Amino acid sequence: MMKTVLTMVLVLGMSLTAVRAGEAEDLYARGVKILHEKNVGGIDEALVLFERAAATNATFDTAYQGMADALILKFEFAEAKNPALLKKALGYLDKVLELRPGNAKAYFSKATACFDLGEERDGMANLRKSLVSDPANLEANVAYFGRLLVQKENDKAVEFAAASVEKVTNRVDLLKLYGHGFSQAGLQDAAIDTYRKAAKLAPRNAVLRYALGDAFRARGKYEQAIGAYEDALKIDGKLVQAHFRLGYCWAALQDFGKAAAATQKYLESEPDDIAALNNLAMYLEKLNRMDEAKAIWQKIQNLPSASDVHRTRAAAHLSSPVPPPKE
Repeated sequence: MMKTVLTMVLVLGMSLTAVRAGEAEDLYARGVKILHEKNVGGIDEALVLFERAAATNATFDTAYQGMADALILKFEFAEAKNPALLKKALGYLDKVLELRPGNAKAYFSKATACFDLGEERDGMANLRKSLVSDPANLEANVAYFGRLLVQKENDKAVEFAAASVEKVTNRVDLLKLYGHGFSQAGLQDAAIDTYRKAAKLAPRNAVLRYALGDAFRARGKYEQAIGAYEDALKIDGKLVQAHFRLGYCWAALQDFGKAAAATQKYLESEPDDIAALNNLAMYLEKLNRMDEAKAIWQKIQNLPSASDVHRTRAAAHLSSPVPPPKE
């Protein structure tokens, strides 16, 4: 009889735990749905549901993670920054790690909160812990790489990028992001090397070829840039911006005939692009095709989107009896 009673108690206890877990998960799911539907405007409402989920099941680590992430978002999107929100978020994340030691997402969120607080060293330490737990995590790899660039640790960024690519499965995405990071930091040689690696893995990706062209162009390697842009257009002829870039590169190589032809090709798709019209007029002047150039300068003057600078430049060229000096 006693054994039967104990068994019933255990069964009832397990059932109650399961019900509470189900309730907590439902509350959490409702909070996530609100965030998806209302974005930042739903943070406070979602927070209430996450708090109720944690109160219903104190071991539901996902609810604490939700509360922390919501508080971090609330801080980041608020006009008046309140560091107390981040401190509270860090407390919830410590609870997550207590319930699930080594949780990579919790460490990543801790890093985000630390960076928002200006605690760079702690932020980097938490990112490293996140990567130890989940070396293949794309978000954490990109964040760590980006922080190295922000800190001007360029050599470390190059070294980290090379090592981390070997650990992830979606290498093309990671390489593309690293390439963009290097390019924006002015590290064009590293960007070129990175885009080349990505292009080998995805030979039919026109955007990668275009990005490679941009890196070559920024490095002053115009012939290589032209090759990359032309490769991009062979893959995707709709990537019309590549024609504009080709015009710039041909002009840099003093081949104004090809520069004009490439720019005209671009203008077939974007006929009112002020920068392209300006460039084309100047290329035509270099070719001594003054009547054609004059018609384009006149068009620039008449375009509603033209700025005062554009109109003043156009007027100067229209009034010039001879080809103006190189600008």
